[in-house]
Amino acid sequence: MLARRASVISIWIACVSCLSYRLHSSVIDDITSRIQSDFTVDANNRPYYDKEIGTVGTCLEWKPWCLSTRFFDRYFLEEVSDVRVLYRTTVQEPFTNNGTSSHEMRFTISKTKSLGVTKGWKIGGRLSAGVDVGAPPLKGSAGLEMSSEYGESTAEDTSTTRLVQHNIRCEPGHYCALVTVTFNAAVKGICAVAPHFECGGKRNMCTNPSWTGCGPFFDSYNRCDCDGYAGYVPCEAQFPIFNDNGEPLSHVVSIAKRLGS
Repeated sequence: MLARRASVISIWIACVSCLSYRLHSSVIDDITSRIQSDFTVDANNRPYYDKEIGTVGTCLEWKPWCLSTRFFDRYFLEEVSDVRVLYRTTVQEPFTNNGTSSHEMRFTISKTKSLGVTKGWKIGGRLSAGVDVGAPPLKGSAGLEMSSEYGESTAEDTSTTRLVQHNIRCEPGHYCALVTVTFNAAVKGICAVAPHFECGGKRNMCTNPSWTGCGPFFDSYNRCDCDGYAGYVPCEAQFPIFNDNGEPLSHVVSIAKRLGS
């Protein structure tokens, strides 16, 4: 059985598609601080991924429920050792003012891009309790909650749009744009391996004794230990962070960079 210990969470920032100018670092620092001080995994809906073992013809006793039985291992995220906070920047409608007078830029749509979930994982994260990243500092007092229930589990990068009202006055000799920063996370930890089978529904062999009625047919797949798992292995996953509304957690900032600087 895996010895229980307090997880040491190490947090660092990685930037995806970084820009040459400095964004609102206080927002990024605040989000990182929230995760570092309050990071939880939903024990009732632990993130997980499945690994196929094989499909075989069903024994006589179980044939009323299925003709073939699928066996697979489910890896539940049991303990977290490292967390990375990733952010992706989306530059919208950049404008270079080479003239002699200021230029008013008005935006009504903010475009965002989120990294996809690591293929095969059922996982998502939420920075909750009404956190507002519209402007620093953040409002609210909750950290990141990880669960198999938050968000859509897709391995593809996703793009979303939302209505905003944002005006930028671009002065002469400046490069100006609206930038949306979207936050993602990557975790490393230990996963508990639980043997499963699927026949008239998915069942955990370690917690559901109903499979024992089929004798030797199931025995070779029964690797359950006394603690209800077949073992523990290192695992890692990447996923987007959502807000309370189920939207990608993002921060909108206008930038103005002097040409030639």
